[in-house]
Amino acid sequence: MPAKQVLDIRHRANPGTKVLTTVDDVIHHMRHAAAVISMGGYNSVCEIMSTNVPALIVPRTLARAEQRIRAQSLARAGFVDVHEISSLTPDILHDWLLRRAGTAIDRSGIRLDGLSCLPRLAAALFDPAPERINLRPAKKMRAEVGNVAI
Repeated sequence: MPAKQVLDIRHRANPGTKVLTTVDDVIHHMRHAAAVISMGGYNSVCEIMSTNVPALIVPRTLARAEQRIRAQSLARAGFVDVHEISSLTPDILHDWLLRRAGTAIDRSGIRLDGLSCLPRLAAALFDPAPERINLRPAKKMRAEVGNVAI
């Protein structure tokens, strides 16, 4: 955030409010927060998913759709709330915080082991059912998999 905007936010903040531009151990702060408002980047969302803190995701919408796709998928599952930046207002943020701050979100149903599942899922891509997909035989492809870095 540009320094001028940080100064403006600090000026507008209520007495006793700290406006920080960075923190050490973000996950510690998230776990102890009453609520989190974040963009929808991969790392931020993974950190949020490891907590039970309510989260409002405001995905970046320019240049890429990945943040919006991630946020909307998690919202459909009930793990986060989502709002587009184009229509976000201070009143919307205020109302969301009043409703959600201090509540807990049960994210126990979400699988956080995607990285350990990735090799198995990727291997399945190299071993398609030959009757459905017209590719080289799976046996030949398996020999080549050893040279693929995932």
